[in-house]
Amino acid sequence: MRAQIDSNAARISELEEQNKLLRDGVKELKRLQESELLERRRATARLCEADIIISGASCPAESSLTVVFKKVTSALGVNLSDEDILSCRYLITRSQARKKDYPLPIIVKLCSRELALKVLSASKSKGTLLSSDIGFTSTSSSSAIHIKEALPSDLYRLLLATKSVAKSLGYKYVWQRDGIVLLRKVDGASITRIRSASDLEALKAQTSPSSADDNESRPGSLLSTHRLDPSLGSC
Repeated sequence: MRAQIDSNAARISELEEQNKLLRDGVKELKRLQESELLERRRATARLCEADIIISGASCPAESSLTVVFKKVTSALGVNLSDEDILSCRYLITRSQARKKDYPLPIIVKLCSRELALKVLSASKSKGTLLSSDIGFTSTSSSSAIHIKEALPSDLYRLLLATKSVAKSLGYKYVWQRDGIVLLRKVDGASITRIRSASDLEALKAQTSPSSADDNESRPGSLLSTHRLDPSLGSC
């Protein structure tokens, strides 16, 4: 009997050790997958780092998208040449639009990230811009024109999901930098990083958000800052 008990105890110990190894293996595999996802996200972000999205700007049939975009930037005090604009197209088709009478969003690729940041910074300084401000009078002339940085679709979804959670937890700032979503609860507070959906789940499970080293750019600098209400765009 004693030998049987000892044998069972040894077997249990062996199974527990195997279970621990399996858990550690799953954890490491998940870490590698999330690391690979982050690298892919960063690579995609670099491809659209000079892209910006314009929504709410009505485009008369006789005007090209490039002309519309240049009118927008001119109203912001940023004068662009045709050479500054590499491409300009609708982000979605009319059949894909949820609001059938709302101007389709436009995605613009500029010649450099610096130029895109200049436009975004001017938009932030300007505040509300209306279609009527760029010389177009129509049924949507009183609609606001929104100018946002383009983001990879998975980062865009993670940012939106994080903003929803952050709002419920009382965070003031949510923004992204280099493929990672960053949060700051109040001015001067530490930064929390969200690299994946699992990080977001961990944040939701906490009664108070965890902090990380505060060595990222302040959200008040450069246009990676987003308050909790604006809509963003994905590329």
